[in-house]
Amino acid sequence: MIGSNLAFVGSWTWPLRLVVIILSCSVLGGISYFVLLQGQQQQLQMAKQTHATLRATFKQRQEKVAHLTVYRAQQTVLQNVLRDFLQPTASEDAMADLLIAISQTALTAGVSFELFQPQSRVQDGLYTALPVKLRVVGRYHALGAFMSGLANHARLMTAHDLKIQPKSPSGSNQKDTLLILEATIRAYRVATSDNK
Repeated sequence: MIGSNLAFVGSWTWPLRLVVIILSCSVLGGISYFVLLQGQQQQLQMAKQTHATLRATFKQRQEKVAHLTVYRAQQTVLQNVLRDFLQPTASEDAMADLLIAISQTALTAGVSFELFQPQSRVQDGLYTALPVKLRVVGRYHALGAFMSGLANHARLMTAHDLKIQPKSPSGSNQKDTLLILEATIRAYRVATSDNK
């Protein structure tokens, strides 16, 4: 019966033909969407995600490139500072001068030495460290000035194993209390083949 009705499509009324055409187009549109466009929609979403990732990467790299001249200038400044740090300590005479500088810093700060004992050198590939055990006596601000002077020195030095304790018993006048600072100061110089 359906087959005979389809044979006479030309005799159908216009509203019936319009409904059949709309249904047919909807079915064909749905099939073509699921078959053709859905895979492309997924590819489009993946392409959008890839685009966003590449855009973020490009933006980061572009910012780095935009600041490249500044980074190179900073690198040059840092290389010069490092060269200046290492240059004064490149020889054995400079190491002796460094020990004198520690003594002068202590005298300038107003602290006195109880112990000034250079230790044996420590070789570590790129540099040689000369540890010096110190025990200095002074008031709180004088000890601070001494450590500040060492930190601001032109040569590379680090302080290790710091210990501060009062020299006099705890019952004495707090304002005039002398303190004892014990530390190991390490002075560094570039390792060369002749000092191994």
